[in-house]
Amino acid sequence: MRRFTVAAVVALTLVAAGRAHAQSVRGEIPPARVETPPLPASWDWLAGTFWYVGEKDLPAYLYDTRTQNAAMVPDQTVFHITESRNGYFRGTAVVEIAMSRSSFTMLGVVTPDGSVLLNFLSSDPLVAATTGTGRFTYGGVRELTMLNQMSSSPSDRVRVLHWAYMRRTSPGEASWDRLPGANVSVPEFLSGR
Repeated sequence: MRRFTVAAVVALTLVAAGRAHAQSVRGEIPPARVETPPLPASWDWLAGTFWYVGEKDLPAYLYDTRTQNAAMVPDQTVFHITESRNGYFRGTAVVEIAMSRSSFTMLGVVTPDGSVLLNFLSSDPLVAATTGTGRFTYGGVRELTMLNQMSSSPSDRVRVLHWAYMRRTSPGEASWDRLPGANVSVPEFLSGR
């Protein structure tokens, strides 16, 4: 067994060295390593920002507990973060799942390493809060995204699971004027139109 392990390590080392030599002989240049910027030192800048779900991340998993059927349905969500201080933030979250739109008060916390905990509170005190988790991460070289996931029970019968890269948007951007899946502007979406 030990002889096989040593032989395997030697063989893999030789293959890797051979590939590196072949690249240098052919004049190929390995791709440059792009350094990801560090996460912000403070999260106070989140105040006044808007976040949305991009086209490829719209599908959410909807499960009917009575029929035991599942379906992928579009789920556009927009966050408007109105306050942010010392890693704690709040604002509004508007969610449109399968053509039904709801608004929530959103409470959140982000740690120095970018981990996120979210709470979505309905205006109806009898409706249980939905909790989500996530983290800030770079999608692409310089685009800071919020990778979130959540599970909710909008009724006794329905369960919804969703994860998405939330992207920042602002006036003048295409996503601001026409949200993927909703085909309305961010202000229209937030106002319920």
